[in-house]
Amino acid sequence: MLIYIFSLFLPLHIIEGHWDQDTSDWFHCPQPQHPEEAVHCQCSPPEQGLVQDECVPATAELSASKHKYAENYMEVDEVSFGSCHMPEFMEQVPNFWEDMRTVSHPDLWLWLGDAMYKDGSDINEKRLQYNKVKEEAMYQEHGPINSESPIPIMAGWDDHDYGFNDAGNDYVCKEQSQAEWAHFTDIPSTEPQHPDSSDYRPGVYNSRMFRKPGTEENGIHVIILDNRSQRDPTFIRFGECKGSETKMMGQDQWNWLEAELERESEIKIIGSGVQVLPPTDIDLHFPEVYCAHDVHNVENKTTSTFMDSLARVGEGKHWFRTPFEWENWGQIPLEREKLLGMAQRAINNGKSKAVIFVSGDPHWAEFMAKRMPASEVWGPEQTLYEVTASGIPQNLPGFYLNSNRLRVRSANHQGEGPFNQNCQFPFIYKDTEYMSCTEVDSPGQAWCSTFTDLHNNHLEDYWGHCEQTDRELAQQTFSNSTNTCSNSPFQICSAAANYGFFKVDFDQRTLEMSIRTPQEDQQMTHIIKY
Repeated sequence: MLIYIFSLFLPLHIIEGHWDQDTSDWFHCPQPQHPEEAVHCQCSPPEQGLVQDECVPATAELSASKHKYAENYMEVDEVSFGSCHMPEFMEQVPNFWEDMRTVSHPDLWLWLGDAMYKDGSDINEKRLQYNKVKEEAMYQEHGPINSESPIPIMAGWDDHDYGFNDAGNDYVCKEQSQAEWAHFTDIPSTEPQHPDSSDYRPGVYNSRMFRKPGTEENGIHVIILDNRSQRDPTFIRFGECKGSETKMMGQDQWNWLEAELERESEIKIIGSGVQVLPPTDIDLHFPEVYCAHDVHNVENKTTSTFMDSLARVGEGKHWFRTPFEWENWGQIPLEREKLLGMAQRAINNGKSKAVIFVSGDPHWAEFMAKRMPASEVWGPEQTLYEVTASGIPQNLPGFYLNSNRLRVRSANHQGEGPFNQNCQFPFIYKDTEYMSCTEVDSPGQAWCSTFTDLHNNHLEDYWGHCEQTDRELAQQTFSNSTNTCSNSPFQICSAAANYGFFKVDFDQRTLEMSIRTPQEDQQMTHIIKY
């Protein structure tokens, strides 16, 4: 999770999910890591990297409490997940783990990254912080580690449990940190991620294949990626840019992933520490700021692989993601295209009926969906989904653009471009309130407002023609959340804490993806047929 300040230079200012035309800039201070730090929030330029000391070895005793790491071919049809966890503040949401266990009643819990926060090269401090997670009272009573009724887990990592804020392959204590991750997760010592394994390899990426309950058939296939230990610099402040050679994962991990995606299952869940589907924003920022842009190539700086990659996934102009500095796969378009294309091919080759990404990192929760265009390489068009669940107990109120966020009704941009804007209902136009697209003043072409003021009045320049209903990606949806943001019912950013869960009905071929906010006892849900 990026923890420095950002600013967006937009023509309008956002207040409580609406636009205020009286202010030209938006400055936002991020959620502090500790409540007492809130008073020190200041607008400041990005940090310029971290001076790393030598690795301090872990000497403290490991926690006596043990996780049960998931085994292959368990029967699984319910999976819960979360990220960005601060055990020292769990008294703020005392019902979190009980709600997770009793409401979602999972067969499996996924840690998607930042299971704890301890930056730096003091590995002993990382061990102590991992111990704190395992020994937190409510985690022991209701969480996955409950000794009488453990919930098997799988895990990846993100920047703060891996190394330091936004760390990539520049972190000097990768091996030592991986050992602590293995001790925390209690992955078997025979697994290649464990330091005692005879088949040890760098990187925490791992997978499990699960059975449909009551059968010997493959049902859910969970694949956890390591988007940290092999990632190249994404911006110049992190180190020397590599242009089109910039990598999110090393070739060994890509080879492993390709083999995993060749395994047949009904559903594939792919876990990432950072978001996958948010697009690469090149409208609000110059694309050259990304290290992956061709201007940073060592030799030929005139190639266009960056922009070509965006075009092949059907994106480019009028595709937004803010704040753009916050880590996501879109910062390296070629790598993101490869990941999305491989998922698309897995569906087209009959290796899966649906692919859903799960992610952590931004301290909010949201649903996303993206239709991948037909491709000579990856096959016919397919829809991919993503659920982000981040913040235990953390949040980050604000207004965030994401052109791949799920929408009930979509609109283009003043009659042009992609249908990737969210229709705002209700909106008031010429003193009439509309709850759906309308053809008023636009005979034969329905339109909607894409931004409104605080009183739901349509803003003149913010409209678009409505997408055909049979092209919408949202299927069956529900939300009773009072903590949504960004004028979307499918992003929750101000709840005290959140977690996600899946329920698969293999007989009916439906998949329910949900976000729970236990303190508020609220939920949003998207159910798809596959």
